[in-house]
Amino acid sequence: MANPYMDWTEFEREISAELKARYESIPDDLQKIDFLTGIRDAKSEMMNLNAGGNTDYSLPHMGEAYAIYYHMQRADNIFLALSKINESIEFPAIMKALDIGSGTGGGSTAISYWLGQYGTSLVQKEATVYGVEKAEPMSKMAASLDHRLRQRLQDKRVRLLSYPLSKTQTAIEQLADEIFDLIIFSYTFDVYDPSKHGEIMSRVLRLTRKLNSNGVALFLVPNTSVKIEFMQRIVSFLEEMGMQSLPVNIDRGCFCASEKRPSILRNACLYFNAECNRLGLPEIYVIPDDFPYYGFFGQCFALTWRGSS
Repeated sequence: MANPYMDWTEFEREISAELKARYESIPDDLQKIDFLTGIRDAKSEMMNLNAGGNTDYSLPHMGEAYAIYYHMQRADNIFLALSKINESIEFPAIMKALDIGSGTGGGSTAISYWLGQYGTSLVQKEATVYGVEKAEPMSKMAASLDHRLRQRLQDKRVRLLSYPLSKTQTAIEQLADEIFDLIIFSYTFDVYDPSKHGEIMSRVLRLTRKLNSNGVALFLVPNTSVKIEFMQRIVSFLEEMGMQSLPVNIDRGCFCASEKRPSILRNACLYFNAECNRLGLPEIYVIPDDFPYYGFFGQCFALTWRGSS
């Protein structure tokens, strides 16, 4: 799926460059020790996701830890899903999207790459993405990466407009008149007390009402029983309300990047390990799965109001 207008590794380079720039701007070694320790703590906390648990995204350096490990994996998963959905519904070259629980901006990255791959080089493509993220370390990293991404896309006929929002309720209220082509729930849901399920499903329904007639609500969820069960409840509820499910079959382990273990991001990890060694700290990235990798290992659901009365 090679395309001269977009290169996946460009995104990886921008993430690596942002992380190194943040670190190298720190004036003294004591503060650098705090930075590296913060990434280690955030990485340890973040591993709860792999076990299907909840994560404290408010840790000071969660944005950096998440960007180096999950950002591109999440973007890759979203891009794969969009490619499958496109077999049933064609997305427009000028796309408006709402990304709920947007993290460090993986949705913006995926949509930008999507437009570069599936648009035409003769037409200006445009993506307006509203990212809803309540954790400040994540939203600040998203803003930095979106800024770099916009600069990278200037000569590729892809225009990216990004607007951060802090809460889902804020999105519902501020975007009352907005209509979207795509709403993304990418690994959005935590493990909730069952008493909260009804409220959450009601909010999801209110958000999906903002889709146009061919718009799609995309859900990506990790392959853990408690989250899959809740996701199936949401899908059944939305179908009862009149939405239709679309076929989205992504092979386990599938990825669109050029290599399963990205050397650019791995080198960024090794850079931080070398700094840990220099400063007398234990390395952050040790075993193979400490390093970022690609592959789809969750489940994907997509629904639309198309055809509903």
